[in-house]
Parts: sequence; structure tokens; C-alpha cells
Amino acid sequence: MDDKRIVITTHRRSLILILALALFLRLVNIAAQDPLAQFGGGGDSGWYLNYGYGLVSGGQQASWGTIPIDLGHIGTPPLYLLFVGVWTVLLPQAQAVHAIQISQALLNVAACYLLFRLAYQLIGQQRAGLLAAFIGAVWPPFVQLPAEVISENLYIPFILLGMVLYLMWLHDEGRTWRGLAMIATVFGLATLSRAVSILFPLGLALHLVLFYGRARWSQALKRGLFLLVIYIAVLSTWTVYNLVALNRFVFVSNQFFPILAVGAIGWDDPDEVDAQLGITAEDGETPLQQEVYAEATVQTVAQNPLGYLSRRVGELTYSYLQPYGTVAYGGDSLKDALAYWWQQDRSLNGLIALLGDDTFWPKAVIYLFHYAALVAGALGALWLRRHWRYTAPILGFWAYTTLAHLFLLATPRYIFPVIVLLWPLATYTFLTVYDRLRRRAASTALKGMELVR
Repeated sequence: MDDKRIVITTHRRSLILILALALFLRLVNIAAQDPLAQFGGGGDSGWYLNYGYGLVSGGQQASWGTIPIDLGHIGTPPLYLLFVGVWTVLLPQAQAVHAIQISQALLNVAACYLLFRLAYQLIGQQRAGLLAAFIGAVWPPFVQLPAEVISENLYIPFILLGMVLYLMWLHDEGRTWRGLAMIATVFGLATLSRAVSILFPLGLALHLVLFYGRARWSQALKRGLFLLVIYIAVLSTWTVYNLVALNRFVFVSNQFFPILAVGAIGWDDPDEVDAQLGITAEDGETPLQQEVYAEATVQTVAQNPLGYLSRRVGELTYSYLQPYGTVAYGGDSLKDALAYWWQQDRSLNGLIALLGDDTFWPKAVIYLFHYAALVAGALGALWLRRHWRYTAPILGFWAYTTLAHLFLLATPRYIFPVIVLLWPLATYTFLTVYDRLRRRAASTALKGMELVR
């Protein structure tokens, strides 16, 4: 066996071990969770479970249902509801949640593999892919994610798959129409999981124009239009269902104006915003209701534009600075605890007590991962600037998501998919720094040997 085959076999075995570790960690985390807790608290998880059951069953109320089901009030895209609903219809309550969590764990492991492929496509080194996959395997918020019944479990794998397929298509000299149709379909499924990416394929169409250049702009235009046509066709399946089954028009989601209003008015609870605007559940999802949200947003911005801008920038900044996943550990905020010690205490005993808290180090690790992704990802993008044709889709997704949540409600959870996509860029930074340090150490050792001689 030659050296190249040995290296390939070693990398393949390493990847299998990394993916096995990823699955093991996620299953252990799931086993430690109470499945029935997903139904309580009135949060997103309970809503997804109830409405997922309702959508798949045709509007029926589950025996354990705590939220009245009215399919005419579904404002979110349907794909995650269908994913969850199949299990809730087939299995009893607790078993359904376990089945959802295990299915999500498998999707999450697939996402780790896609991180491997994405880093390899960007950097051209299998060690970069292995490092990205390993980070995904052990990154605490990513390990925790499959235990939660939230749509990011479907959205993130689809976004990663779309990016991998798109970069593979760009590297392929053939660049087939079938491949482009598959890319459009995958991004369509991502948007039918979470609506925030609805306009992102417009950026991909623009990227095609830049990628092909002025000399072949007509080819780029044809391919960009083809991508958008297939993408819109995929999204329209939900529109057709609503027109036929529910006699209403919905394109992907009707939550744009409500979420815009939540971001403008400043409450993080849509129910509180509805109460402020005098909207009740009995009003239904009518065009008039959408007008109320739109008018409230316009009035809020017009009355205090600087306050609106300050609120939006502050909320978005917080969402980037606060890592997703720390809430699961409970206790005081890590930033608040450190700030209190610095401002009120500054004693050695206080520091020992702070460091000895059960939640301190798990949260500190999450912060370390989070800021490593942000800083190393930005450096990787800078160092790979000559390869902008291939890094642009990831950076475009970063910019697009940031811009979208500058206007829409922003939370650490909503920014989390961006952090996931930064890891392939971050691996380039890690490997570049490692190689430079290794060369410097080797050069120092060589000089030392020459002195000895």
C-alpha cells in the first residue's frame, strides 16, 4: 500500500471515530433529559409538538395537547412541523420525544460530516475537514441541540448541505443543471424549515455573476434565474397547500410583520406585543392583522428612529456576544457573576467560590468555543481572501443573517447557525497558526544543532 492510500485510509478511520464520538455524546445527553419537559413551559418546543401533531393528523388535537390547534393560525414554515408531527402521531408522548431527539442526533452527526466536507472544499486538506468535524462533535451547544425540539435541528443540516453542494458545483468544471437544481431544492427545504433564509438564494444568484465574470455574464444570468425558479417552486408547495386546504395565501411564512414589530417595539414575547396592539387569537391570520403589525412598526420607527436603531444594534450585538447554550446549565449569568466579583468583591475567597461553581467551567468552555469561532473565522476569511470566489457564499450567509436580524428579532439562538458555518474558516486559522509555530520550532531546533556542531 503506497503512502497516499495509507493517509486516505487513516483519515477515513479518523472521520468514522469522530462521527461515532459525536453520536455517543449526543445520545448520552439525550438520555439525561426528561422528554416530558419538552411539553411544558409554553415555549417553542411545546408549540412545535402540538402543531406538528395537528398538521400531520389534519387538525386533530392530541390527547396530551396543551395548545388549542387551528391550522389556520400556522405562521411558520411547515417542514419541521411535519418532521416532528410524524413521530407524535405514530408514538405515545414520551416515546415520540425520544424518537425526535434520536432522529435529530443522527441529523446532527450528519452535520458534523458536512462540516468535514465544507472545510475540505474550502481548504483542500482532509486534516482541515477532520478538525472541523471534531469541533462539531465536541462543541457543547452542538451536542445539546438534538435534545431540544426546535427547528434549528433541521435548518442547520440543510444549510450545510446546500453550502457543500454549491461549493462542489463551483469546483466541478461541468457545473450541470441537475446539480444546480439540487442546490436550489436543498436551500428551499432549509427555508421551509426556518423562513429567515428566504432571500439568501438571491445572494447566490449574484455570486454566480461575480464567479463567472463579465465575459460569461449571460451564462451566470441563466444559471442564476434557473436557481431562483427551482427555489421558488419548492417554496410554493406550502403556498399551494394553504390555498387548497385552508383557503388562505401564505408564502413560506406570515410572521414577517409580527417579528418585525417585536424587534421594533422592544418586547421579546410576541403575545405581549399582540396585547399592546389589541390583537387576540380570535382575530385570525387576516390581512388586517398584518397591517396592524406593519403600522405599529412604522409608527415606532418614526417616533424615535435613533431609539429604534439603538435597540436593534444593541439586541444584535448582544446576540453575537452571548453564546447560545449557556442557559441549559442554569445559575447566574457568567458575565454577571464575573462583573459582580470585579465590582463588589475582588477577594481571593470570592474568586475561589466563583471558579468552584458547578456551572462556571461548562459556561466558560462554551464562551471559549464561541469567541474562537468568531475571531478565528474572521481571520480565516481574511487569510483566504484570494479565494473569495469560494469563501463568499459562507461570508454572504454571515452578512445576510446579520442584516436580517438587524431588523427582525435577534437572539443568540437565531445567530447560532452563523457560528456553525464559521468553523470551516476557523480551522484554516488554527492550522495556519499551528504550521507556522511548527516551522518556527523546527527552525530554532536546526539552529541549535548547528551551534552544537
